[in-house]
Amino acid sequence: MSFYFTEEHDFFRKSFRDFLQKEVVPHIEKWEETGHIERFIWEKFGEMGYFGINYPEKYGGMDLDLFYTVIFLEELQRVNSGGFAAAMWAHAYLAMTHLNKEGNHKQKEKYLAPSITGEKIGCLCITEPFGGSDVGGMRSTAVKKGDSYIINGSKTFITNGVYSDYLIVAAKTSPELGNKGISIFVVDRDTPGISATKLDKLGWRASDTGEIAFDNVEIPVGNLMGEENKGFPYIMQHFALERLIMGINAHARSEWALEYTIQYMKDRVCFVKPISQFQALRHKIADLTADLDVCKTYNYVTT
Repeated sequence: MSFYFTEEHDFFRKSFRDFLQKEVVPHIEKWEETGHIERFIWEKFGEMGYFGINYPEKYGGMDLDLFYTVIFLEELQRVNSGGFAAAMWAHAYLAMTHLNKEGNHKQKEKYLAPSITGEKIGCLCITEPFGGSDVGGMRSTAVKKGDSYIINGSKTFITNGVYSDYLIVAAKTSPELGNKGISIFVVDRDTPGISATKLDKLGWRASDTGEIAFDNVEIPVGNLMGEENKGFPYIMQHFALERLIMGINAHARSEWALEYTIQYMKDRVCFVKPISQFQALRHKIADLTADLDVCKTYNYVTT
């Protein structure tokens, strides 16, 4: 038995891997070509409970431990579509994380519960043309006006930025306070003043990465998540999980690439024998495997 995974974890991995092979892999090529992941698969993920792995049972989740999330991420990287994987985890662990942590009961009923069932898709809007890692440098604003906030600004490189149903948006409610003046809002996609443009990328083609513009977008004050001007610490707090997720994605994708390479070496014959039998290449694979195991173990220990 693994030090990190139980028999229940192993059963979940096998069932999820089988699900992906049956329901996802046959459609990957089409989604990569069209740049659009069809709605039915989101709903199937919801039916199977995959979006609710670590969310409260109260809203339809399963409230499982974080190693189920590790398995979820690792197996997504084996379907040979980084874009599909990105769309799934950006919904489940970027947008939904903020809903779960900062959202009130009403917001969770309206957005988190249908996100778990796959009826609604979310995206997280933080990165801007002039502010990515420097979250405090964002320029988007949300000005309070009576019972509403008026949002203006733009976001870019937003995963699920075109086809999502709602947006978790960071904007400055008190620009004079710098990073201490950022707030978080949940915004419906069909709110007047929101426009999105799909970015033409070199990879991750299945994922709808978008640039989003907010032109005098008026939302109710009830769409504020958590406390006003507390957005920066909320974002920093969740970055810890997001960075772990990216680390797991990296080691999982590397593991898949290594397995692919080893199989190719076994199949490729040169000088009357498979190239997997050449000592120099075997040494290289051994070194890469050791590096991969170090990275994977570090991520598991951190989890």
